[in-house]
Amino acid sequence: PRPWIVMVAVRHSCRQYSLVGDPERVATVARRLAEMVHGLPHAAVFEVTGAGTQGLAWLHAAAGSSRTVLEATDRYSIAALTDALGDGPRHAVSVEVAKRLAARARARALQLLGEGESQPAVGVSATATIATDRPKRGRRGAALAVETGLGVASLSLGFDEAERPGLREHEEAVVSALLLGLLAEGCGIDAVPLVLSVAGVDAGRAEQAL
Repeated sequence: PRPWIVMVAVRHSCRQYSLVGDPERVATVARRLAEMVHGLPHAAVFEVTGAGTQGLAWLHAAAGSSRTVLEATDRYSIAALTDALGDGPRHAVSVEVAKRLAARARARALQLLGEGESQPAVGVSATATIATDRPKRGRRGAALAVETGLGVASLSLGFDEAERPGLREHEEAVVSALLLGLLAEGCGIDAVPLVLSVAGVDAGRAEQAL
């Protein structure tokens, strides 16, 4: 099996990012990833909270989404997230929560596919807190994960750019593009480095966790 699981986990987790790229370029890459994934046999379930829904829109905008997307849930309230996890997490935006959501998503994908189905099942998750119309009490950031039959990979990032017009849309675009990037990685495409590059990510400072 491909070593992408280990590679992604080592290469992309626990970093701090500043966004300096063009969100339109990010969207273009994400749309291309959606087209590529739809040409593969994998079937996925998505669990997102806080950001990532633009990624689902990009998937559905490309022909063939019914082959890839089995189900998607946007758990925007803490109550909905707690219902998914079975307990209230101390920090909603964390790699641990992202991994638990990805595991839940893959289990759901296997359930929906049924026994004897040959399609590879993929669970993808994103949990985030991004710019909004009021001051944030904590730091903005995101954690994402993907689980396949080979294992699990995760990615975490913090947003440290000062509030400005259009920042929410920019951060949503990056989280959504990374959601598709991890989906693509789960389907065997080395996509996350491309998304990070196009986003203009500065990965200069390492972090232990969000």
